[in-house]
Amino acid sequence: MCLHNESIISTLLRKNKRHIYDKESFDILSKLLKNHPDAGFIDIGANLGPYTIFVSKLYQRNVVAVEPFPPVIKRFQKSLQINGLTGYVTLITNPITESRGTKFFYQNKAHVGENKLAVEFEKSARPMLKMNTIVMVDLIEIIPFQSAAIKIDVEGEESRAFNKASQLISISINNYAKYIFSQA
Repeated sequence: MCLHNESIISTLLRKNKRHIYDKESFDILSKLLKNHPDAGFIDIGANLGPYTIFVSKLYQRNVVAVEPFPPVIKRFQKSLQINGLTGYVTLITNPITESRGTKFFYQNKAHVGENKLAVEFEKSARPMLKMNTIVMVDLIEIIPFQSAAIKIDVEGEESRAFNKASQLISISINNYAKYIFSQA
């Protein structure tokens, strides 16, 4: 995995090679994938891609990964290339929230895993990017599998992301998302 030079999680992973990042979630995901051999994976808020890489490399499953932050995307794509996983992963670079449109994305240079959408435009000392947003139901058109586990970690936007997900969730009950877990 391609890590950042200065990032809390990257530093943790670099210093302790035996540390299993978020072991409990990986254990749950591993069990789900073993019990559902046809399931794919939707990774919303993929960051550097630890879940995506885990699922696509270890289980050789298709993944739809959503990661909108450009410096993270570059490392994520490089990790996929190095590991030979580009054929397993569809990367979406738009943030998911409650409505399609344009929003501002705060950049946290000290902790790149804590970049997030601004609820309203406000003057801030933090740098911002203007981004086009999508809603969760937009993923239906690109999901290449019939059932999935979903991980979502979007820095406080989880409830907004699921606000416009009713069509995906109603379809998911029978076809797509059998298990959803969120990082709070």
